[in-house]
Amino acid sequence: MILINNFTTDNLIENIRNTLASISTNFTIEIALYIITGFLFGFIFKYTSKYLISLFIILTLSLWGLEYIEIIKINYCYMKEILGLSADSQPADLINYATAWTQSHIPQCLSSGLGFYLAIELL
Repeated sequence: MILINNFTTDNLIENIRNTLASISTNFTIEIALYIITGFLFGFIFKYTSKYLISLFIILTLSLWGLEYIEIIKINYCYMKEILGLSADSQPADLINYATAWTQSHIPQCLSSGLGFYLAIELL
């Protein structure tokens, strides 16, 4: 029996049982759906990643080139507005927002990441 700061393995197992018993059915279904969604995204990414990444690079360079030679004009403020960002937002703001969202949705992020990992490794 392990004893660390008056904490035994029996207490740990009991705490895990109590936690699992208190999880609602809705939460379990939500986590299962996130695992399935992550698995589907992992499957799609594994078999189409070369094409999707190539397409993204080609489109980005094409738009950049067309804007550079002044054939088109890209309104970045309007694009930020469509994405729900303020016009004066910086990349650091976006990273902070993503980090805060991830911290407030840890079970969903972990379960979708697990599904993605399973699809990449198992298929």
